[in-house]
Amino acid sequence: MKFPRLEKFRRYFVAQYMTVDARSLGFGRIILSLILLFDLWHRARVITLFYSNQGLIPNHMMMWRPPTQWMFSFFFILSNPDEVAVGFALCGLVYLALLVGWRTRLMQWLAVIAVMSLHSRVTLLENGGDWMLGELALWTAFLPLGKRFSVDAIRASLRQRRETSAAQLGERKAMEVPISVGVVSLAVLALAMEIANAYIFNAAHKGGATWKYGTAVHYVMHQDRMCTPLAVWIRPYMTGWLSKAMSWGALGTEIMLPLVLLSPVAKVSARRIAIPAIIGLHLGFQLFINLGLFSWAMIGYTPFLLTGADWEAMARFAQRRKRQLTAYFDAGCGVCFQIARVWARMDVLGRVTFRSSADLPTSAEAIPRGVSPDLLARTIVVVDEVTGKTYMRADAVAQILRAFPVGWLWSLPLRLPGLRALADVSFDVGEGEIVGLIGPNGAGKSTLLNCVSRLYRPQTGHIRFNGEDLLKRKIHEIAAMGIRRSFQNLELFRDASVRENVTLGLVYRHKSALWNELLNLPAARVARRGAEDEADHILDTCGLGDVADVTVSELSYGQQKSVELARALAGNPKLLLLDEPAAGMNPEESRRVGETVRRLRDHDGITVLLIEHDMRVVMTVCDRVVVLDHGEKIGEGTPAEVRRAPAVIKAYLGDEAGHA
Repeated sequence: MKFPRLEKFRRYFVAQYMTVDARSLGFGRIILSLILLFDLWHRARVITLFYSNQGLIPNHMMMWRPPTQWMFSFFFILSNPDEVAVGFALCGLVYLALLVGWRTRLMQWLAVIAVMSLHSRVTLLENGGDWMLGELALWTAFLPLGKRFSVDAIRASLRQRRETSAAQLGERKAMEVPISVGVVSLAVLALAMEIANAYIFNAAHKGGATWKYGTAVHYVMHQDRMCTPLAVWIRPYMTGWLSKAMSWGALGTEIMLPLVLLSPVAKVSARRIAIPAIIGLHLGFQLFINLGLFSWAMIGYTPFLLTGADWEAMARFAQRRKRQLTAYFDAGCGVCFQIARVWARMDVLGRVTFRSSADLPTSAEAIPRGVSPDLLARTIVVVDEVTGKTYMRADAVAQILRAFPVGWLWSLPLRLPGLRALADVSFDVGEGEIVGLIGPNGAGKSTLLNCVSRLYRPQTGHIRFNGEDLLKRKIHEIAAMGIRRSFQNLELFRDASVRENVTLGLVYRHKSALWNELLNLPAARVARRGAEDEADHILDTCGLGDVADVTVSELSYGQQKSVELARALAGNPKLLLLDEPAAGMNPEESRRVGETVRRLRDHDGITVLLIEHDMRVVMTVCDRVVVLDHGEKIGEGTPAEVRRAPAVIKAYLGDEAGHA
């Protein structure tokens, strides 16, 4: 027996209250994981105080005198702070796995266990935010959160279709795993009821005189135990009408939200009203009141309220940005091809076209500028088809990631100057040449010297000295090859004399047997005298002969920089790396340092690569200048050529060029 009206009502009810978009579930999983990680970090700061037996709430107290009849926490078996820290680390790994969507179904339930264990261990301190977060984790555990925006989804697509050529990577529709966009579950209704119920009871409890007359916010602002610094600052300006507006506004929003969330009509419009209302309400609370996790837990429900119409609108908005990239990679690199397979599945907007070196045209004129098989054998190359710009290495990867949804966040680590300090920097320093390295702070200058001296090891590229690759040498072998350096930050023995600091750099050249030193035999005295004589000669060269017996800590900063230079010379260098040798000096001292560097090159044949912010020193001393900006070389040439280069003037020299 059929009941058409009942069937029609069933379909309406399912569509209105029990259906959620799979993309909303994937986005909601990410937000939920971030909130869980924030909760874990917040609790990790009080591990010893509240989670170990050395704190206020030992586990045997909770087990012998449980505050409730039914409670579970695996933290009850952990007593020492170290044991608890391991438990916290396991929770963190579960949350991270849930964040990226690896083994999502398993991690959803492990996350529920982790949340329950963390909260139940300290039930005496729990509040509404902890309860709402636990409920959110519980109800979403019944939903397939890993269908979209997850490692599981990418793995399923990779298993379904195994591409064998770059051309197949352009067939994006064939990569999609057939899944239902709309997910139907009672858990969807439970989520809506849960958050609506929270606002119903919140509004019901706001029935006192303070809410009736609009003075509630005024009194809350004077609760020092829960006010934020912003609330304390705004107290003197809290007028009667402002208190009424904020009090009645919050109350009205909480009354309105259940009606909108459970609206029987206009689902899309109702949700578009509810989402910003929830976010705005709780961000307002968080600005003025310390409610712990409550505001973030409530905001964590909002991604699950997004409808399919919202996702389509966001896709149309994203497509408004005209961006088309072509990514070239080496056809013989299997790892590169597998990475491209993953990237192709992340490129849901279809902005990246992948081509291998085998796809390059045979005609040299048809090959894109800056792309060649030899180059692709070393790195990936990306060409922006809109602007015509070419990117390589870290920049190329950053451009690909930026083409993905929320790409600015994906690519941020590769665009930070400190994490990609030397992308595509290449230049030569000729024998007997003085080359200056300039650029604004954070340009990568000191990082480059650290790479040459092997304090840092670059991920790609080569650094050659006299035909040998320094990256294949051990750090102690670099000094034996005749490479010496000074540091931007002073690395001196402050309690030793100037002569002693320089002499220490000569010990390996003026040494005697251990027994000679222990017995102070003539051979040891001769070695020490030889080192001291050579140290005195170096000090005279650097203009420090008059302060040879002075303790380093008594010298000015500029003089200490000169001691750094003298100690670098003690190694009889072939290549001298100087990191801001004139820093902290007055103009006359800077001039003398410049003359010293020139004399070292002219008389001793020492090759010099120096970093310096004093443009007078750079322009008068250097034969050639290399300019860095954000890890990239933007200029190279003689001082006169660099001074006139527009890109250099804009990035670094500015008005100083006219005074250099």
